[in-house]
Amino acid sequence: MKRFLVSCLSAFLFVGLLGFGWFSPKAHGGFYEVSDAEKAYNEANKISISDCEKKSNGNYSYNSKQFNDGLNIPISKSDCGSYTLSYKFIERRALYNSWTRIANGVIKDWKNEKSYELTIIKATIGIVDGESRPSRLERLDNFCKLFPPEIDKDELLNRLDENGIISNLSTKENVEFDIEDIAEAAENAGISQRMLGYIIVYLDGIAKFQENSVHVTLFKSRGG
Repeated sequence: MKRFLVSCLSAFLFVGLLGFGWFSPKAHGGFYEVSDAEKAYNEANKISISDCEKKSNGNYSYNSKQFNDGLNIPISKSDCGSYTLSYKFIERRALYNSWTRIANGVIKDWKNEKSYELTIIKATIGIVDGESRPSRLERLDNFCKLFPPEIDKDELLNRLDENGIISNLSTKENVEFDIEDIAEAAENAGISQRMLGYIIVYLDGIAKFQENSVHVTLFKSRGG
C-alpha cells in the first residue's frame, strides 16, 4: 500500500511539472528540462486578455505567472486586437514590445535607479554576478539599440542573422532558421534566453524546440 501511494504521488508530481511547462518530451523519447526561451515562447503565444488587468487609459497590465517577476508590465492597447467590439485579444508581439519599451525607459531615466531595475535586467539581458551598474546599463543600452520595440520584422531577422544568433537561414519556400545552441546564442547576443523566446514569437515564428536548440519556420508574410 505504501509503495502504491508513493507511486501515485510521484506520478502526480511528474504530471504537475509537465503542466507547469518545466519539462517537455524529446523527439526520440525521454524528457528534458524546458529552457527559458521555450517557456517565454509558450507564454507569449498563450497570453490572453483574461490574464491582464485593464487600465483606465485603455492599456493593460500583465504579471507573468510563468516567471514570477512580481512586476506588472504595461501592455499597450496598440498591441491588442479584436475580432468584434466585445472580443479582444493580446497580439503575439505584445511581450517583446512591452519588455523592450521598459528597457528603453530605464536607459532614458538611468540617473534614477528603480527598485525593479534588476528584474528588468534579468528579463532582458540577464544578470552577471558581480557586474557594476554602469556595466549593466551599458549592456542594456546595447540591447535597446539592437532590439527596439516595433522593429520591422525583416530588419529584426537580418540583425539576428548578422549577429550570428541564428544559422541555416533559408528563404526558399518559407523562411526557416535554426538556433543550434540557445544558451550560447543568447549569451553572444547579450540577451536573456527568455528574450530570445519573445523574439521568435514577435517574428510570427512556429518553433520546434529540443533540449537546447530550436528550429523556426515563419509561415506568415513578414513586414513591419
